[in-house]
Amino acid sequence: MSKNTSSALDIIERQIKPLLPNKFCIAFSGGMDSTVLLHVMKNIIDEKSQIRAIHINHNIVDNSKVWTKTCKSICKNFGIDIEIISLEVTHNGYGLEAAARDERYKKLKEKLYENEYLLTAHHEEDQMETVFLRMARGTGLDGLQGINEKYSFGEGIIFRPMLEVSKTSVMDYAKEHQLKWVEDSSNQDTHFDRNFLRKKIIPQFRERWPSIASSVSRLSQLSAQNIKILNQIAEEDIGPIANMNELPLAKLLDKSFERANNMLRYIILANGMSIPSMKTLQDGLKEMLDPETDKSVIAWKDYCIRKYKNHLYFLSNSDLEPNKVDVRIPWEIGKTVNLGENIGTIEATFIHGDGLSIEKCKNKLTISYRQGGELIKPIGHRINKSLKNLFQENQILPWMRDKIPLIYYQDELVSVADLWFNQNYVASQNEAGFVVNWHKKMIIKQN
Repeated sequence: MSKNTSSALDIIERQIKPLLPNKFCIAFSGGMDSTVLLHVMKNIIDEKSQIRAIHINHNIVDNSKVWTKTCKSICKNFGIDIEIISLEVTHNGYGLEAAARDERYKKLKEKLYENEYLLTAHHEEDQMETVFLRMARGTGLDGLQGINEKYSFGEGIIFRPMLEVSKTSVMDYAKEHQLKWVEDSSNQDTHFDRNFLRKKIIPQFRERWPSIASSVSRLSQLSAQNIKILNQIAEEDIGPIANMNELPLAKLLDKSFERANNMLRYIILANGMSIPSMKTLQDGLKEMLDPETDKSVIAWKDYCIRKYKNHLYFLSNSDLEPNKVDVRIPWEIGKTVNLGENIGTIEATFIHGDGLSIEKCKNKLTISYRQGGELIKPIGHRINKSLKNLFQENQILPWMRDKIPLIYYQDELVSVADLWFNQNYVASQNEAGFVVNWHKKMIIKQN
């Protein structure tokens, strides 16, 4: 066994052994890299039931069916079960390469078992290509981390045990063990950014600086370490808060601009949002901190930060879009009504002598949303109050007010979600009643 081959095997084995006896799923393209990973895993793991493979056919290239057949054959020879998934990729102006990647990972996430490790065959050169691409497109320290080695992924964990393995080691291993794999003809197409880097740019770097791949790998590791330190600082600066979607502006005011910016970056990532450009975030923050301006929104792609009453809210742009639903949805009290991902669900809990009267509502309820001019007589009040005033008095966030479900009996408002019940429809001590339960993810009021 050659030194390079031994090195590749040793690195992967060192990464995998501590994870045993967990189960593993290999994202298997059929290419050389994933074939080497599959072969190494076959030799490391004694019990083959601990390993399985998934092949995603994107149906992008003409010979995709041949790839699928080859992947089945390789796995059969290795004694490893394989699942074939066929996709139709639509990119709608989004890059085909990126769209295919997103669809692939979405499907892999769905298929992963609880606590199962999804292994991908990304190696040292892949790491370098990723860092170079991000630098070309514009990135901060987060992007210099390159490909993350390990993180939670659906019900399981994604893990990349080959990031320290060189491409040369992979090739030597494949040749030494006489492995067969699929050659992807699209890898020669330099219209794709990654292929352009791989074929045109990186060879020149490698010719001038032969150890460039390992240098970039060290840069990625150092960047990851620095990000951990920055995250620790952000956590200390933020301190205890009710949730990660809302930040009191006061927490930024006694910090340097750099630390305030770091806090926003941390919360953005904690909420699963994409990072805005450096200019967008820094310019927006400067304006929000300036008492002479009335800047209230930092917006980018699908997300935004909204300032309201000296608090910052981390939202999707859709949260700020008005809810234009003007139809009433029938609600049978004993059933759960799904109002959509952005709104949540409504269901009832039955109680006796409390809540809303079943008899008065006669199980003929409908659900609607604010149109303007709504009145309700909340429990404990002698007169009707406008919904507008109730929202203002209780600091309901303005962009959420038309997303709160309103429950009607005929044309009378009997409940504002689970916030206020109509006094006229309250159950007596001897009556069967129910309370409204609104299950939601969104923040509707200021803490």
